[in-house]
Amino acid sequence: MPQGGSFLLYEGKSGDEFWTKAETLLYTALIGYIHYEAPAEEQCFSTLIEMINSMEVREDDEEFQNPQASTYNYYMYQYSAKDEYNMVQEIQNFVSNLKRPAIYVDVFAVDLFELLCKYLDEQSCSIHPSYLKFLLEKDDKDPDNVTKILGSKATSDKFLQYLDQHIANHLEKPEDGLKRPYVFIYGMGKIFPYLRTSHFLSKFEKFNRPNDYKIIVFYPGVARGNSFTLLGCIEDSHTYRAELLN
Repeated sequence: MPQGGSFLLYEGKSGDEFWTKAETLLYTALIGYIHYEAPAEEQCFSTLIEMINSMEVREDDEEFQNPQASTYNYYMYQYSAKDEYNMVQEIQNFVSNLKRPAIYVDVFAVDLFELLCKYLDEQSCSIHPSYLKFLLEKDDKDPDNVTKILGSKATSDKFLQYLDQHIANHLEKPEDGLKRPYVFIYGMGKIFPYLRTSHFLSKFEKFNRPNDYKIIVFYPGVARGNSFTLLGCIEDSHTYRAELLN
């Protein structure tokens, strides 16, 4: 198999009908995947090129793993929105129990909405040392504009970089014998509508490091076919690039 690029390059057999058909089938499958699964902003030719270029395999190395093969390492655990308080308690207990002897797993668990508040509180504006407090004071007079600003901040690359840095800091802790293979993300109900779960999964892909950790998103809703219902009442037909755990 070729290491990315066209199948027509396979051992120089440019006239081999088998490889011509194989290439056509591959492109058709990739285009179909992009059309039905990719977010609207990624439904373009450049996405197809990136997917083709990432298809490296090595016939002479059976242990080789393409680092791009598991780009989407998201997993989703669904639960009823009415169990939100209990679920948060269970997450915290689970994280604590994983650190016990014989397991030695240190999970980075983060409430995405609380992290957004922390991010905004550490920012300043021209008239206030805390952007979060500035927005809280402004909310009474201009709630629509505050909602718009919060949505812009929550979906920004800077906030996602802020999350990525927190994950990196967790992974880079001094050697202590603990494994750190998981990141738990919760608070998806609280951060809505500023950041949709589907939008988060899509936008965070550029920071995602599947070889270093797996992300488990705790989702207060249920799957219904190809769509999800957040909080039991908000329909979301966007694509979710995550594997369901339950």
